[in-house]
Amino acid sequence: AITIEKSQAYALNENQLFISDVWFKVTTQYFDQSFNGVGESGWRAKEKEAFQAVEDTGPDDDEIVVDAIKTMLSALGDPYTRFLPKEKYEVLTAYATGGSGKAGIGV
Repeated sequence: AITIEKSQAYALNENQLFISDVWFKVTTQYFDQSFNGVGESGWRAKEKEAFQAVEDTGPDDDEIVVDAIKTMLSALGDPYTRFLPKEKYEVLTAYATGGSGKAGIGV
């Protein structure tokens, strides 16, 4: 007989994918690999909490997504690790580069 088991995997929504991208960027670029004492497992738990916070969100729920990201990052207790929403990032990069405010990425 063939037995089919329910998979533990689930699809991420667009907002969860965005949180995953932010989490990954911080994970790969954060200098302190103890994540400021949070530890790798604690940092992963913060990603999971952020996923849960945006689980039932859609494309118009930017404020909820930004709040979940800020909460996730605040766990690091690092004043230099922060998230800028797109509008603020564009203003900052335009000011810093003397440009017109077109989107760009800088690390």
